[in-house]
Amino acid sequence: MVGAMPCPRDGAPLASIALGVETIERCTHCRGVWTRRAGLEALVGAPVVSRPAGLAIAGVGAAAASCPTCGRHLEEEETREAPGKELLVCRDCARVFVDEDTLGVLRASRGRLDVGRAREHERGTQPRERDDHEESPATTSPSAEGNSRVHDLERSVFSPGPMRELAVLAGTALLAWLFVQTMFGEAVAFFVRIQFHELGHALVAWSTGRSALPLPFGWTSWSFERSSILVAMELLFSVLLVVWGVREKKPMAVVVAIAMGCVFTLGLATPLEGSEPWLVAGGMIGEALLPAIALLVFHIRMPSRVRWDFFRWPLAMLAILAVVSVGPHFVSIASGHAPLPMGSFVSGREGDGDLERLIADYAWPRASLQPFFGRLGLLTLLIGLLPHPIVLGARALVSRRRG
Repeated sequence: MVGAMPCPRDGAPLASIALGVETIERCTHCRGVWTRRAGLEALVGAPVVSRPAGLAIAGVGAAAASCPTCGRHLEEEETREAPGKELLVCRDCARVFVDEDTLGVLRASRGRLDVGRAREHERGTQPRERDDHEESPATTSPSAEGNSRVHDLERSVFSPGPMRELAVLAGTALLAWLFVQTMFGEAVAFFVRIQFHELGHALVAWSTGRSALPLPFGWTSWSFERSSILVAMELLFSVLLVVWGVREKKPMAVVVAIAMGCVFTLGLATPLEGSEPWLVAGGMIGEALLPAIALLVFHIRMPSRVRWDFFRWPLAMLAILAVVSVGPHFVSIASGHAPLPMGSFVSGREGDGDLERLIADYAWPRASLQPFFGRLGLLTLLIGLLPHPIVLGARALVSRRRG
């Protein structure tokens, strides 16, 4: 079937079927249905109210499912009429996939309600009153309507579409830059930067097989010897991530796992003495690059059970605040408009900071530090700000062409 959209469940071609004023797409292999919600309700004969699938029933089947229209990751949702069954929903296209088994359960649920009312009518009795948890086949209960409205609001707020996402990110970046110009904003941004700074120290330590503990008040403790247990856990995690990515058809997971394995291998191949300068410099590198990388992770689709559509926004807000603070600051250090950040945040004394250790203990030339900060600052701004109009613009273009 040339030109047919692929089934989000198994990739087989979808065949178009007219159903009154609605058109549904049915898989030629698994018999599942891909349609707008109105088309699903026409098939069932009643409104279908769904909500995000909970942890107890969220399966792994949707982990590899993508929208055949726009390519977005499909989210799992559940209905009260079909317990243990999930609908796969695209929040961009407002379309839903339901497999043949779940569709049969939804239809049978409507049929049971109709038969019950018919029997009550034949006995000449008044239809029984519904309990507080039962929904009418023609209407929904106030609580169900409330859940549906909350869910629709969640979709519109946390998955507003590519161009709206771009507008929100751009507006947030502008507001964050204005915020860090104030003394309070500068203090808040500094605290956020410290978290990325300490995480940078820890990541370098972990990549070289050392145990490390980043603390939120500007201190990271690490061991100077490799931990065989930590090395085994890191390699095992990389292998499991590759296996999961292959099984669930997630090429990005495989790429990330291979990259992590290469980093671990390179770190283990580096002598401990040779990696110590980078262990000290990892704080500055992490402070600059980790928030920019966190903004790239914003665009990665994850399984709905982790609620990434919500949690990616707070992470993006913090990352943007750090990017608009770190990038210009590091560039101003390179241009000589700001001093080198000497001293320790914890002790407050000069001589205890990372830069002093790099100069005194590892013979880093002081003259090379300003260009080093300049390159980090430019890289932070490029990685943190440039990809978003490209990624979201491409998503909007693909969605428009497929729609």
